[in-house]
Amino acid sequence: MIHPMELPNASPLITIVDDEDIVRKSLIDLFGSFDMPAVAFDGPADFLAGFDPGRPGCILLDINMPDFNGLELQKRLSAMGCSHPVVFITGFEDVRISVDAM
Repeated sequence: MIHPMELPNASPLITIVDDEDIVRKSLIDLFGSFDMPAVAFDGPADFLAGFDPGRPGCILLDINMPDFNGLELQKRLSAMGCSHPVVFITGFEDVRISVDAM
């Protein structure tokens, strides 16, 4: 998990879940350049262990990850009652997965 700074609990948080280190670091740097608090996890298990569903924010979720993919993680979040908006990201072009994500 990447913690770029100490974050106040009340501020909305952008949560990034991606197995690619360079993607996580790039997104943390991008959001940090706009003073937008963000935290990154390297996979679904790490994310679920550290996620605070009571904190406002959104989730940037990679579709293709080992263990279980982003679509499966989103289904698990829905089953938990999580209402955070999810934005899927991927480096792969796949129409079927895009349709499933919608």
